[in-house]
Amino acid sequence: STPFAIEAKAVVLCCGAIHTPGLLQRLGLRAEAIGRHITLHPAARVVARFRDRLNGWDGALQSVYTDRYHPEGIWLNGVYSAVNVLAAGLPGVGPEFRERVTQMPHYGVFGAMVHDDGGGWVKSGMGREPALFYRMAPRDLQRLRKSIRILAEMALEGGAEEVIPPIFGMHSVRSTRDLERLEHDPLDPRRIECMAFHPLGSARMSSDARRGVVDPRGQSWELPGLYVADGSILPTSVGVNSQIPIMTVATHVAWGLREVL
Repeated sequence: STPFAIEAKAVVLCCGAIHTPGLLQRLGLRAEAIGRHITLHPAARVVARFRDRLNGWDGALQSVYTDRYHPEGIWLNGVYSAVNVLAAGLPGVGPEFRERVTQMPHYGVFGAMVHDDGGGWVKSGMGREPALFYRMAPRDLQRLRKSIRILAEMALEGGAEEVIPPIFGMHSVRSTRDLERLEHDPLDPRRIECMAFHPLGSARMSSDARRGVVDPRGQSWELPGLYVADGSILPTSVGVNSQIPIMTVATHVAWGLREVL
């Protein structure tokens, strides 16, 4: 292929929180914040078995949520997904696991996300894809454990006969007497089946070039004319699904470009 050049008044970069930092570094940018300050939404799910058939795969799979605990940094929502994905997370082997799978029509699944304090960073050059590292803050771990207890309590109050906690090696919960151990018993955090969503902040926006990668309009502090308009520029965790916040910040950058150009 023949190299070619494009002259432009502005270039907008939108590769997401995982890939944007590596491209910025390959362009020669050296801001200390590139690839750092990543926030996520650590999450867990609770599976509950009911006497009645629920057939959770019918209809919209994530159609309910509650923000009752949002002031405490906890967001609860239905997370029933493809049955093969759910089955892979059930405990047991052999006949025990097969019996669990046959009960799939009776399972209800609810999940929780934590509005985190951050603690992630991404590195390129370790293979074909960037590598994401994350260390959960102690407060967020406690929030996650509290959310598991809340979800188990909801299920039992709703008539569940058994609650399967997302903690490897822990027995099922069948009564409210067992709830406290989910939140307070000594526990190696590595035993929690934790997942995470919505990485943000790896090229964060800041009014101070020493603390961020782009200015409040989304323009690179180091390379004028280069703009970033994706989740990497959000300066903090947002505590909710990040689709609308990302679209909002992208619109903000676009309006700023309209005024400049």
